[in-house]
Amino acid sequence: MTDEMQITGAQIDDDGKLLGLRVSLHNPADRTLHAYATVRALRYDLASRVLEVQLSDRGLAEPFGHKKFIRPRFTSIDPGGDSVLELSVPRVILRLGRGLNPIAPRLERRPAYEARYVDIELAWATTPFYPDPRRTATGPRGALVAWAKGFARHRHERRPPSAR
Repeated sequence: MTDEMQITGAQIDDDGKLLGLRVSLHNPADRTLHAYATVRALRYDLASRVLEVQLSDRGLAEPFGHKKFIRPRFTSIDPGGDSVLELSVPRVILRLGRGLNPIAPRLERRPAYEARYVDIELAWATTPFYPDPRRTATGPRGALVAWAKGFARHRHERRPPSAR
């Protein structure tokens, strides 16, 4: 028996304002597992039509110059249990792009609602996360990355409206 969190399925609905993402989780372990319940990063690739939904802090830059770091929410799944995360993500992702000069960047619109695939990454651990009261050199994001014991991944393929 594995002790790793599993993403057993996903569903995405478009209400015209937001994308509703339902992520089904299963804990096959004989102990409670803890997982992120907050989206930490979204990426959409126009060419491949892949929407990446990241529920982890892995690979993200440590915030610079911010006094307040916003921690993710977490959920717990009992041994042998199942749970569903209900998340909302924007239909259109805005990101900074190259402008005519470095002083004037432009906003690029990424139509996430056109995604053909949704790739999900979820950080999980065998212990609840709690901030270390001692100051560490890694910072708050580094503490979250160090906490994760593993990452569950899942690719959901969206069918065209006529095939639903």
